[in-house]
Formats: sequence, C-alpha cells, structure tokens
Amino acid sequence: MPLNPPRALIVRAHALEIFISAAAITLGIFVWVSMKDSNSGVNLLVGVALLVTGVILFVSAMKTILKY
Repeated sequence: MPLNPPRALIVRAHALEIFISAAAITLGIFVWVSMKDSNSGVNLLVGVALLVTGVILFVSAMKTILKY
C-alpha cells in the first residue's frame, strides 16, 4: 500500500517549483532581451532555453497543484 503525502506538502513542493520557474523565466527574458542586439547566438539561445524551461516547469507545477 503506497503512502500518500499530505496535500500541504505537495502544494509547498510545487510552490517552490513555481518560484524557481519564475526565476528561470525572469532570467531568460533578461538574457534574451539584453543580448538580442549582440552578435552572439549563444546568449540568445541560452535566454530562450531558460524561458522555455521556466514555462514548462510552471505549467507542470500548476497542473499538479490544480489536480490536488
């Protein structure tokens, strides 16, 4: 019989995930916008990757929180 963690523990864990995803989104936007005029494609790619990762984490956390 599997143990079910309490709902509050799940919400807290995913609230932390939302905080981390918000930080990734903010950092991604900052890197993407601030380096958009430079010739370095790597900086632009890193900014977009951080932005996409943050959005994926946020959506995943919200799906889990809304499920409980």
